[in-house]
Amino acid sequence: MASVRAALDMMLTSHEPYPAVVVDRVWNVLTGNRAMSVLTDDIPPHLLTPRPNVYRLTLHPDGLAPRLANLGEVRALFLERLRRQADATGEGTAGAGGRWGATREPPPQSGESGALPPRTAIRSTVNHSRWLS
Repeated sequence: MASVRAALDMMLTSHEPYPAVVVDRVWNVLTGNRAMSVLTDDIPPHLLTPRPNVYRLTLHPDGLAPRLANLGEVRALFLERLRRQADATGEGTAGAGGRWGATREPPPQSGESGALPPRTAIRSTVNHSRWLS
């Protein structure tokens, strides 16, 4: 297991200065690189403990949602992925953050299922960044 951890640490470090995370099957963050602090600065502790969930952290009104310049696109992509995961595994969506984003208006349609995902656009106090999710 130590060799797996070392390989993951090397991959995370090699992504710097860009944020990168390792998640479990329900999208809980297991570890991340130092650049994740750009995204988690000013996020309330209740969203970061005990383990942050990517869906909850991204779609929650106290999380990254207010920073997303294209929240509708990101929400649609995340909810589509969540539905596909639930369909494939037969598990409910609550463990993977299924209730986040669904509490607001219905998400816009994201287009064809094989289309490229939208770029995630984050506004921060430092800069405005975009990346593929």
